[in-house]
Amino acid sequence: MSIILRPDLHPSQVTLLTLLAGVAIIRGIKQISGVDAGLKWPNDIMVSDCKLGGVLCEMEGESEHVDFVVIGIGIDVNFAVSVDIPTTSLRAESGGYVSITRVIQAVLEEFEMLYTDFQSNPTGFLPEYKRYCLTLGCMVSAQGHHRSVTGRAVDVSENGSLLVELESGEVEEVVSGEIIHLR
Repeated sequence: MSIILRPDLHPSQVTLLTLLAGVAIIRGIKQISGVDAGLKWPNDIMVSDCKLGGVLCEMEGESEHVDFVVIGIGIDVNFAVSVDIPTTSLRAESGGYVSITRVIQAVLEEFEMLYTDFQSNPTGFLPEYKRYCLTLGCMVSAQGHHRSVTGRAVDVSENGSLLVELESGEVEEVVSGEIIHLR
């Protein structure tokens, strides 16, 4: 499903919408299926070590202004679980058929509540996001466009970036990239 918004945001805040959508998904799927999921920063919906879905935000705008944002949400609802790829579905996790319509409705209702609050308090949902974030506290390798960072994920900043503490004690801000949880 896709959600189109015309938010009054600075482009640096768009990552927050990805995180906000993640919280809406976690709440919605819990309500409909009883499945407890978590979030792998910034956009993967996880159950144990298996991917249940994800969020992708695309923005159109200028350096200081956002014209619109499209939030794409994908959730494996009733798909068969793959043996080759660590994925799962709500059906596999809940043990029965799950109504796609009810999942969409629940996620959209949760998103609407969160987004209404977000408009007056853009970081108000972050404590809840952090509770669901499976990445925090883990050793991670962040593969960015021009560099790689390895350390412990210690926090999520007010702009939605992942804060990674290096072995030296220095904290690096990871804005985007592939995050690998290390064992």
